[in-house]
Amino acid sequence: GEIECILRSEKYHLVAVAHKGNNSYGNATIVSPYRVELPSTSIQETFSVVKELDLTSASGTGTTDVEIQINRVTSLLQIKSTEKQPSEASKIRLTIGDASKSAYTTCFFNPSNGFMSNFGTDGFYTMTKSIVHFADSYTDCMFDLLLPTSPCTMPVKIEILDANDVVLDSYEIDNVSFQTNRRTVATGSMYGVTWNGCLQFNIGWDTEWNITF
Repeated sequence: GEIECILRSEKYHLVAVAHKGNNSYGNATIVSPYRVELPSTSIQETFSVVKELDLTSASGTGTTDVEIQINRVTSLLQIKSTEKQPSEASKIRLTIGDASKSAYTTCFFNPSNGFMSNFGTDGFYTMTKSIVHFADSYTDCMFDLLLPTSPCTMPVKIEILDANDVVLDSYEIDNVSFQTNRRTVATGSMYGVTWNGCLQFNIGWDTEWNITF
C-alpha cells in the first residue's frame, strides 16, 4: 500500500503495524516505539516495522519517496486431524505457554521484532476457534501466534470442545518448535485416541515443522 503525508524536514521514528482488526478482534494500539498492545488474545496475522526516517535533507515543497518493507511478526500453528471429525466437535481451544502461571487477557509485542517481552516465562494465553463442518470433513484449523523469541520451543495444549464449551478431549505437547514467519503443522488422531507422546518434527512454511501425535 501507499501513504502520503506532509512532514517537516526533521528526523522521525516510524512505527507501522498491520493486522486484521475489526469489531470481533479489536484493533492494535501503538503505545510506544517499543510496545504494541492488542485488546485480546485472539491474535491475527500481524506485520510491523520500526524505522528511523531522516528527512533533514528535504527542503521546500519537494517530494521525498521512501520505500519501507513491513514484515510478518507472527508464527502459525496449523492443526490437522487424520480422521473425520465427529459432529459434536465444535471448537478447538489452544493454550500456548506455561498453564501453571498467570493467564494473559491481552497481548503485546515489540514492533521491531514481534516478540512478547515477558511471555514464555511468566504466563500463557488461550485462543478458541470454531471447527468448520462439511460432509466427511477433517479438522484443519490455523492459529496465528506471537512468540517470546524466535526460534523457540513452548508447551501447547489442544482441547476439543462441544458447542457448550465442554471439553471432549485434550492433548498436551511439550517443546513444540516455533519461528517467526514460519508455519508449524501438527497432524494426528484427535478424536477418541490416547496420546502416546511420540512426536516427529520436520521443517515447514518455507519448509514445515510437522508433529505426529
